[in-house]
Amino acid sequence: MRLRLWLSAVVGMGMLVVVLLLGMAFSAETAPSNHSRLLFVENVGQFADSVRFQLRHNGQTWWLTDDAIWIDVAENGQMRRMQLTFPDAAAHFVLEPFAAQDTTISYFQGTIYAAVPVWGGVRYVDLYPGVDLIVQGDGTQLQMRYSNGAERRVLLAGATAADLDVLQLPLPGTQVDLLDDDGMISAENIGSFSATQHLAVEDDLVFSTFIGSDGGDFGEAIAIDDVGAVYIGGTTTSTYFTPTVGLMPTLHGVDVFSLKLSPDGSALDYVIWINPNPDQQDDEDHGLGVGVDAAGNAYVAGWTLSPDLCTAAGSPPGYDPTHNGNNDAFVFRVNALGTAVTYCTYLGGSDGDSAFDLHVAPDGTTYLTGDTVSADFPTTDGTSPNGGSRDLFVASFAPNGTTLQTSTVAGGSATDGGRAIAVDAGNRAYVTGFTYSTNFPVTANAYDQTANGDADAFVVRFASDGETVDYASYLGGSMADRGWGIDVDNSGRAYVTGSTESSNFPTTASGYDQQFNDGIPVSFVTDGFMVRLSSAGSNLNYGSFLGAEGFEEGRAIRVGLDGSVYVGGYTDSADFPTHLAFQDTLAGLKDGFLTRLLFGGSGLLYSTYFGGSQEDAVNDIAVNSYQQAYLTGETQSADFPTTAGAYDTIQNGDFDIFGSLLNPGSVSVPTPTPTATNTPVTPTNTPTNTPIPTATPTGTLTVTPTPTNTPVPPTPTSTLTSTPVIPTPTPTNTPTAPLFEVYVPLVLVP
Repeated sequence: MRLRLWLSAVVGMGMLVVVLLLGMAFSAETAPSNHSRLLFVENVGQFADSVRFQLRHNGQTWWLTDDAIWIDVAENGQMRRMQLTFPDAAAHFVLEPFAAQDTTISYFQGTIYAAVPVWGGVRYVDLYPGVDLIVQGDGTQLQMRYSNGAERRVLLAGATAADLDVLQLPLPGTQVDLLDDDGMISAENIGSFSATQHLAVEDDLVFSTFIGSDGGDFGEAIAIDDVGAVYIGGTTTSTYFTPTVGLMPTLHGVDVFSLKLSPDGSALDYVIWINPNPDQQDDEDHGLGVGVDAAGNAYVAGWTLSPDLCTAAGSPPGYDPTHNGNNDAFVFRVNALGTAVTYCTYLGGSDGDSAFDLHVAPDGTTYLTGDTVSADFPTTDGTSPNGGSRDLFVASFAPNGTTLQTSTVAGGSATDGGRAIAVDAGNRAYVTGFTYSTNFPVTANAYDQTANGDADAFVVRFASDGETVDYASYLGGSMADRGWGIDVDNSGRAYVTGSTESSNFPTTASGYDQQFNDGIPVSFVTDGFMVRLSSAGSNLNYGSFLGAEGFEEGRAIRVGLDGSVYVGGYTDSADFPTHLAFQDTLAGLKDGFLTRLLFGGSGLLYSTYFGGSQEDAVNDIAVNSYQQAYLTGETQSADFPTTAGAYDTIQNGDFDIFGSLLNPGSVSVPTPTPTATNTPVTPTNTPTNTPIPTATPTGTLTVTPTPTNTPVPPTPTSTLTSTPVIPTPTPTNTPTAPLFEVYVPLVLVP
């Protein structure tokens, strides 16, 4: 999810005016030959004239100018600026970049700055007579050194001694003189810092809140917008859900809701709670997917038994405002203020139809998947269910919600259901779920073309026309396997998580965990799994269990902008693998979990339980450009972890929704090697398959408070560089992972 920051600061003589514009840039990495994970972005007009290069590092933004380095760090949800200068430096020196990178970055901020030069380092030539200062990236580490190996004195304004641990200035032995607000100097020697300092446990949790009332309230899906506001969709049985803006029922049975939290989790901006027919307590409405477009409109999809869902929403326009039969799938859109439903549509035939997930494009095009038993389910390609008890469907609606752009069904002679969808930049939809059909319509190029057990997960990619199948593959072992979450990277590789009962579920030599249930044979106990398919769907790049001795289920998966992989779900195992955990022991009957893995998934960057003393589950996750993870789900625990200042710190009823933001470590990854070195994995039951500007600070640096809708950047009290946990020998075939970062332009006005 793209993240846009707004920031203003006013400085005079020794102060700056800072404005973060409504622009953003995107980068994608292609086959680097000279590769640094730290990127120095050259200013070609997208920044203020005084800025020469920008660097993002450990949650900080470094601005290299002609006479100083300005460093922005996050503190209590606001941005604080420090200035690093070099006493007795030459009056005139040259900033010279080196190590050109293959990463492509373009800025779209009114004016388009395409293919901005990106470098691996910058040299301050002749900073001192005959001495250069070299600032460069070495993998994920920042290095600063003088060309003659000398130790020099530097000045740091706007900082305290505690900030030295945050900045981790890579100039061992150099004396740092701290300038206080009165311009006085206190000398400090930063010495050599440990490379393994990391965030204190109590700082992992940025915010966490309950949401709910007297009944059962369930957060099923989560999304974030460009300013870090949080959107949650789900289902409630509470008689009075929460103070709402918009539609306020008094009685209901099982209803759908959409809500918006402020970026810091302290306020509930709105709740839309649709109660179609209070007198019909048997009617059910389930919100199972949520998304948000670039304009801040929220979308919810799910299934409903209510014939008047759209009527209760105010009878807005929609492709099909009439309930068709039994349960129908639905999609509705909420305006950015949360005051109205601006379109609502059913999707279904004369029998049962359900949507389980949706993806929302920035322009408001919605893609959804689910299953149908209706012989007359509406399609755009003339397909119809294949005679099975249930078939999967994939459909898309135009931004206005009145046009069904594409719709198709697929399946075999038994039960098939779509449970999660992701869409790439080429508008190709990736779907996972489960199938009981031995004749599921797999393709000739697929990784696994033969049914394996009782139920198999599947992965299907549809072409951009929404109807043609690019590839379709089984995924599983000899028992029951189900796909619950899917995502795609910018190379078109599908990442899937779910649950498996199969001890022979396909794993790879590079997999983090290749042993089912810790090697304990227990029937009907499931492990989570994580896999990655090649872009053609013909090869299993990566396969791993994720679990321990008890029961696990992976519910959601996301690929971060740095290529690391986040998996959320729930577990009742007392020995679930943890690393740098916010919570390292099982707290209750069942806890949620969040696990972040390395490029290719071969080692843990971070893994934690997340819950209280009763039952808790993470149902969905979203990841921002700071690599923070937003979580939602349900909790039955009065002692579920919450934070001071959050919207609601007291449990309300049986199950409550939770909305939480975690800092799951920082990036620490090896340089990836080409994907081609992966050894294809062939399904054991299909041997014939191919496996697949600047001023010297003389006074106080005054910063205007950040607007309340500024997203909360990672807490700047840590630089996590710990060695990942790898239970098996380090693989030699780490797959290539794409890089995709968001850069926020900064304007400095003298």
